[in-house]
Amino acid sequence: MERDLGPLEDFFASYAAFTYNPSAPSTREFRRLAKANQWEPKTGPLIGANKAFKTALIRQFNVSYGTNKSSLPDWQGVLRQMGVSDPPHTISGCQEIVRNSYVNLVDLVDARGDPTKIVRTFPTEKALSSYSKRTKKIFPKEGAKAGGILEYFLRHIFQPGDGTGKRTRRRKKKAKTQ
Repeated sequence: MERDLGPLEDFFASYAAFTYNPSAPSTREFRRLAKANQWEPKTGPLIGANKAFKTALIRQFNVSYGTNKSSLPDWQGVLRQMGVSDPPHTISGCQEIVRNSYVNLVDLVDARGDPTKIVRTFPTEKALSSYSKRTKKIFPKEGAKAGGILEYFLRHIFQPGDGTGKRTRRRKKKAKTQ
């Protein structure tokens, strides 16, 4: 019996000459795919593939963890993957844990279905931001804004909070005058 492929497997399978390693981080596999195809930065092939990859990441989250904000089993499943062994028995309790957690969504997607892979949580949004940028594991924010369970995980990766409830802002560089 043939196993149904998930959205990420479908995405990588669309490149017949590429052998996808599902145990490797999906973002690393995408970079490997781009290198294997010699896609140049900011060119049509890379832009198109990147867009399709982001869509696959979003779809994979939704397939793996659900989209129904009213489904207690969906909330409990995602919390178990985050290492919460005894998740709350209410949706609001589950939502509270997620609201106060900082988890890399690419790691969460990559851990799907494997109870031995507990996804790391970070103490602050800033720590999550540093990790996400350093490892290049950036989940597309468009997916998190689409609603469902995913929206509760949305964090500010490029302008993280400073721990006081305020986000840091980048200062614009002043133009040099001659």
